[in-house]
Amino acid sequence: MENATKALIIVANLMLAVIILSVVVYFFENMSILPTEEERVKKTEQARKFNLEYEVYDKKLMYGVDVISALNKANNNNEKYIVGSFLSGDLSGEEFIIDIIVTLKSTTPLQDTITVSYLDDTAFRNLNTISENSSLVERDYSTDDGPEPSIKFSDIRNDYKNFILPDREYSNTIYTSSTNLADENLTTHTIDTTLVGSASGTDYHLLINGRDTKRSDIKKPTKLKELISMTDSMRQYIKNTKVNSPKSYSENGWSSFEWKTALYDLKSRKFKCADIDGNGNEITGIHYNESTGAIDQIRFIEI
Repeated sequence: MENATKALIIVANLMLAVIILSVVVYFFENMSILPTEEERVKKTEQARKFNLEYEVYDKKLMYGVDVISALNKANNNNEKYIVGSFLSGDLSGEEFIIDIIVTLKSTTPLQDTITVSYLDDTAFRNLNTISENSSLVERDYSTDDGPEPSIKFSDIRNDYKNFILPDREYSNTIYTSSTNLADENLTTHTIDTTLVGSASGTDYHLLINGRDTKRSDIKKPTKLKELISMTDSMRQYIKNTKVNSPKSYSENGWSSFEWKTALYDLKSRKFKCADIDGNGNEITGIHYNESTGAIDQIRFIEI
């Protein structure tokens, strides 16, 4: 009888131990699920907030100024990965890298436009005296036969510090290989860029490998990245403050110039946020990552 009692006690203890172990295992399993679920909810909310910033560009008609805005926003977003932080500051993967595609259809390339004026002193050449109060006629300086054909953009930069010339990377990427704006004569003319469309559309990506771009690729140059590097200087107007009278005219030649970059040209063109599916049907230009739900690509097609 005593042995049977001991056996029952042992069995009871074993059963109790099994029950306790089961409770402990269940507890820890659920504790491990909780952080995972919290992380999933957190990332879903981050993706939702992220998407809201870009879904405003889902339009059937817009001007290039909206495209430029999207390009700058996406570029700033992508560059945050270089320092390893975004949104809450604790993301370091590629979950929120976004590519922008600009599809150009016009066969006229984007152009830099330079308009230079000079003061024409013809009316004063036969006068014995030129007064300080005499006015001069401002004319378009469109050929190298103007007052001082040797003036170059690099000369202007030395005198007017507020004039911003693009860097060498911009010239090499946006212009033809033989064009360097610093060496260009200060005359009215246009510079064709390498960004040109076609009837079927020519794509230009913000990121070097599109949606497949990795964090290590973000700094690699593309034509669109170089184009928006001039956002703060897309239109520059410089007035020659040294030309304030007929007497000073002959020494300074030009009176003013305006330089509008190819980005300024893009600004006025019309676009739509759209893409074409495998059946040739037009769909939204916004693409969502299947795993994260975050937008990873937007396409703008020129109208």
